[in-house]
Amino acid sequence: MEPRIQYTQADDGVSIAYAVSGEGQPLVMCPAGTEQFSLWQQIQPVDDYLARLGKNRLIVRYDGRGTGLSTREVQDFSLEARLGDLEAVVQAVRLKRFTLYADSISGVTAIAYATRFPRKVSHLVLYGTFSRATDAMPLERLTPLIELCRSDWALASQTFADMSLREQQPEVALQISEAIRDACTGEVRADLMERGSR
Repeated sequence: MEPRIQYTQADDGVSIAYAVSGEGQPLVMCPAGTEQFSLWQQIQPVDDYLARLGKNRLIVRYDGRGTGLSTREVQDFSLEARLGDLEAVVQAVRLKRFTLYADSISGVTAIAYATRFPRKVSHLVLYGTFSRATDAMPLERLTPLIELCRSDWALASQTFADMSLREQQPEVALQISEAIRDACTGEVRADLMERGSR
């Protein structure tokens, strides 16, 4: 059974979509980038991974501002705004203490949140992430990807999927690229990448 999609509101009025599934110790998953959680769970390997991760856990997932089922027309993608989105979800689910999971570009948000609210975060799990985008990729390689997001979002979304999965699972990479493309605009992804490189 798919989790029920719910909504909460950040302090600046942005609507944030989230879902809760399972039972047990709470695990809040920051959006890895610009995906939509309800689309990603339709990709079998991703759904299998989430099922394993969610065993004996209460899983909380949400779509970041400007992406997925959250408010799309947003101008503020600052770290403060993203921290506000995460806190709005934590308050909506009434979590007192939880494990915080982040991968890809969400590491910056998770690290900042754990630093700001150390009593709420029992464990911080970071996978394939970084404190700044330029820690993962030099600015001279990152800048063309940012521009590709703005000029050809279909190619950029395929490139992101190919960077991690094309050799091992080409069909899954295709599904992921479609999910990335449907979850937001290239401008949103470019803006998040630019902010992450500072």
